[in-house]
Amino acid sequence: MNISVSIRRLINQPDNNLKAIASITLDDKFVIRFVKLFKKVDSDGFWIGCPGYKGKHGRGFINTSHPITSEFREEIDDAVINAYYEAIRGLEELV
Repeated sequence: MNISVSIRRLINQPDNNLKAIASITLDDKFVIRFVKLFKKVDSDGFWIGCPGYKGKHGRGFINTSHPITSEFREEIDDAVINAYYEAIRGLEELV
């Protein structure tokens, strides 16, 4: 499967764990928007937040789309993180 990631917004606020908002396109046939890249609080890594909404009556956050297998989750994570680093490098080249 071809996974294409477009970083829609970079967030450069040191006190904010949200670092980027992305769109993911699968095989040029299906798009997932508002995928969020967060910096992990307790380590140097990142985690990917899939689109979703707050549940009613304190039921937490409900994803509207997400990978089903851990292998595909890893593919998505790698694609988003790589696109984030490419976007950062692109900004550094402009300076």
